[in-house]
Amino acid sequence: MQVFAVFVFLFFFANLPLAQAKTAEEKGVSNEVQARIIELFSKNQCSEVGTLIAHQELKTLRPNVKAIVAYCEPAGVNAEDLFALAEKENPTGDLIMVLHAKSVWKKNPDAARPLWEKVLEYARNVYFKDMAQEHLDGVVTEDRPISLSPLTLYGSLMMGVSSESNPIEVELPFLKPTSSAALNLSGKLNAQYWFPLGSASFNYAFNYNHYFDQSAFDTSLHYGDLPIALHAGQNEDIVFRPFMEAKTFSGQLFEVKGGVGVSGVIYRPNYKQSVQGLVYADGFYFPVVGAEDANHYRFEYSWDFFPQLWTINTQFFVEHAAATDSDAFNGVSGQFNNSHTDVGINVSLQRTFNYFTLGLVGHVVSRNDSAASTYTSPTLGTVISKTREDLELSTQPNITIHLVRSVNLFLWYEVRRIRSNLGPDDYVDRNMTDRTFGLALKTYLSSY
Repeated sequence: MQVFAVFVFLFFFANLPLAQAKTAEEKGVSNEVQARIIELFSKNQCSEVGTLIAHQELKTLRPNVKAIVAYCEPAGVNAEDLFALAEKENPTGDLIMVLHAKSVWKKNPDAARPLWEKVLEYARNVYFKDMAQEHLDGVVTEDRPISLSPLTLYGSLMMGVSSESNPIEVELPFLKPTSSAALNLSGKLNAQYWFPLGSASFNYAFNYNHYFDQSAFDTSLHYGDLPIALHAGQNEDIVFRPFMEAKTFSGQLFEVKGGVGVSGVIYRPNYKQSVQGLVYADGFYFPVVGAEDANHYRFEYSWDFFPQLWTINTQFFVEHAAATDSDAFNGVSGQFNNSHTDVGINVSLQRTFNYFTLGLVGHVVSRNDSAASTYTSPTLGTVISKTREDLELSTQPNITIHLVRSVNLFLWYEVRRIRSNLGPDDYVDRNMTDRTFGLALKTYLSSY
């Protein structure tokens, strides 16, 4: 996997021209004037933008500033022509796409729909995607200014309740919970600094589940990463992403992961492709699964499609976990292999309607151990040698109802099943089925 990461790096930098940050002064227009245009726009003073620059100088502006002037549309300026110039120079620039959509939306909301769909497809900024979705859903009734600080902040919070039939921890299948209602909390925080060749970010996400009738099965998950994205061309990015994740179970630290990923992303009309290589290690803090600490090597290939009003995300992955063997599991003695290879597919579909969005999420994962485990059956008393094979299937239909700006109602129903060749007569029965129904409110805030 290390070789793959190097390959991704060399491929993008050897075959794609690096985006060049041409200064305004090299083109004959002062940086001060362009900075003043940005400042006026951020203060919602578009009417003064036209006084700062002559029409013959418009072509010499930076692409983002072209889009700002086009949005403000001073007298004598053809906004569509200027947007076209900006988009030619930077076809997938977040701000350019958003300002174009907002400009058209002010005049004709229906005519702006294809532009908002483009924002939904290409935007690298999470808030812009939410903005596009709200305009497509028809819950936005007035135009609002956008702050253009190079440092942007975004946060979201979701709180809900659910009913789960089998809130089991898959690494501890010998624990047998009963069904329970639950409180579900999740949130995300993003801080992103933008510079001419890309951006640097800090992301944090958490998830907490409290089971009212099974509090011993409470879980929390904390995830953080520091991605650095560089434009390798007009429509290409390369991303370096160190990350860490911690999970608790029953109020105790259960698992910690940490590593780095390298990915390349290519944006094309109506679809997006990416490849990513990840190398990470995990460690378990419950003695019964302590021997499952492993080094992981993962390859992902994603292909996302954007037909009109649809978003289709697909991901194929292969992951190998290299772990040491153990001589006991939950009181059963033997020789247990813990290294394995997983192959899987993740798919999600979304269809946008006015005021709501229908979704379907699913995955299929096949796990195959690298060697057989040998143990004495707790029920039969005989020695068994078997190579673990699991197949996990999950499907989740959902609906998002857009109540008001920045507030959504989310309803979901999920069925997850693991079918394993390790059954009641083996050292542990790894077969399980879990069903969850829930509803939650989601809100978000941004510095834009």
